[in-house]
Amino acid sequence: MTYQEYLNLIIKRFSGEISDEETALLKRLVNASDKNKQIYLLQKKLWLEIKVPLPEKKLDTEASWTIIEGAINKSKSNAHNLAKPKEKRWYKSVIVVSILILFGFSYYFLVEKPQDIKRFITQRDERKEIVLPDSSHVRLNFNTKLSYSQNGSGQRIVNLKGEAFFDVKKGAKPFVVQTQNAKISVLGTAFALTSRWVKTRLWVKRGKVSFSNLNSVDSAVVLTKDQYSESEGKKAPTKPEAISAEDLPSWVEGKIIFKQAPMKDVVRQLEREFDINILIVSREIEKQTVTGEFKNDYIKQVLSAIGVSLSFEYRLLNGSYILFITENKKSNVP
Repeated sequence: MTYQEYLNLIIKRFSGEISDEETALLKRLVNASDKNKQIYLLQKKLWLEIKVPLPEKKLDTEASWTIIEGAINKSKSNAHNLAKPKEKRWYKSVIVVSILILFGFSYYFLVEKPQDIKRFITQRDERKEIVLPDSSHVRLNFNTKLSYSQNGSGQRIVNLKGEAFFDVKKGAKPFVVQTQNAKISVLGTAFALTSRWVKTRLWVKRGKVSFSNLNSVDSAVVLTKDQYSESEGKKAPTKPEAISAEDLPSWVEGKIIFKQAPMKDVVRQLEREFDINILIVSREIEKQTVTGEFKNDYIKQVLSAIGVSLSFEYRLLNGSYILFITENKKSNVP
C-alpha cells in the first residue's frame, strides 16, 4: 500500500465514510509500526486543530486557506484581532507553507504494510522455538500468536497473544512485548508471559522487567528475579510477589508435575495448559488423585498416561475430551 492510499484511509476514518473492512485494515496498518502510528496521530492532530479535510491527491493551497480562514474567523469573534491585508497575505503564506511542510514530512515515513509483519502461530498440541532478528529466543506454547515488524528499523517490539517464554539478548534498545492490555519492557532477561482473555500474567526468571497496563502506564511496576505480577483488563499490575522456580508455568520446562492432586484440579490445570475442554462423565474418576511427572508435549499423551494409572479412557468429541470408565474397567479403579 502506498502512502497516499494509507492517507486516504485515514481521511475516510475522520470523515466517517470508512467501512468496517477498511476500519480493520486501517487498524492493522496503524499497529504495524511506530512510524505508521506517528503518521496517523500527526494527521489526526491536524484534522482536529485546523478542522480542515486532508487532501486525497493534490493539496489546493487556496481552497485550504479558505477553509482555514473560515475556521479562524469563526473562532475569533472580534475582527480587530485579524491581521491587516498585507500582513494577512504573509500569514496566509506561512500557514500554507506549514501545511505543505507537515504533509511533506509525513511522506518521509514508510507506510508499513501488513505483509511487512512476521507472524508465528502455534495450534493445539503444537509448540515452537523461534529466534528473533536480535538473537533473542522465544518458546511459544500452544494456541499462541506472536508477530513483529520486519522494517529493518532495529526496534525490538513484538506482539503476543497466548503464552511464551522469552530469553532476551541484551541490546542498546529496550525489548518490548505488547499484549492485549499490557506492555513489558526489558533490556536483557528471561521471563514467561501469558496473555489470554485480556489478562496478562508475568513470571520473571532473571533480570529486571518493567510491567505496565496500556491504560494506566503511570502505575508500572518493576519485577526482578523470581517475582510474579498480573494485570487484568484495564487494571494496573499487581504488586510483585516472590515465587520459586516451581511456580513457573510447567510448559516452560516441558513437563507437568502433580503431587496427590485431586482429579478436578488436574483437569483445570490441563485445560489451562492446553487451552482445551475436559469433561468427566464417570464419578469414579473425580474421586481419584494424581501423582507423577508427565511430559506435556501433547495432551493425548498426558491423558493416556494418567488414564493407565487411574483405569479410565477418553474420547475427543465436538472439541472436548471426554473421560469415562468402561464397565469392564470399573473393578480396576484404585
